[in-house]
Amino acid sequence: MADHNPTMDTSTRLAYDRTRLAYERTLMAWVRTGVSLISFGFTIYKFFEEFHKPEQIPVRTSLISAREFGLIMITIGLIAVLLATVQHVKIMARQADMTTYTDFRHRVGRALLLGLEILVAADIIRTVVLEPTLSNVLVLGLLVLIRTFLSWSLILEIDERWPWQAARSGTRDEQT
Repeated sequence: MADHNPTMDTSTRLAYDRTRLAYERTLMAWVRTGVSLISFGFTIYKFFEEFHKPEQIPVRTSLISAREFGLIMITIGLIAVLLATVQHVKIMARQADMTTYTDFRHRVGRALLLGLEILVAADIIRTVVLEPTLSNVLVLGLLVLIRTFLSWSLILEIDERWPWQAARSGTRDEQT
């Protein structure tokens, strides 16, 4: 679970997490609604476009055409997603504390580290299985060096210290 603010007791932190998750569920509901409106708009447009015969003279029997209706639905969906995102960002900015930022930064860093490790493993397997020529091994060595440098940079960002430095008091290493 995320790092806990030492000044916040468990029930307060759980209430904070429940509130944050409720805001995220609300955002996802609005995004789902917006995407549904957008897809419905495209569906209406494409459906009636297939039945429109170019040789016929267009007769305006309704207030708006299917194309205009589809574009209105797409626009409403885009506006709904945009407004929901803006509202969510404003609410989360008020709710956020410093641990929210550091938790997010650490999670992204760990995900990037995992991705780098998978890419290194995939390159090693590809080089060994496909063509273990000298040029491929040299390219593999260069890629491993670059990805090792990136991994060290990410570890420095996550731990906020070099691996050979002693852990500071109250840091993540002592809490886990």
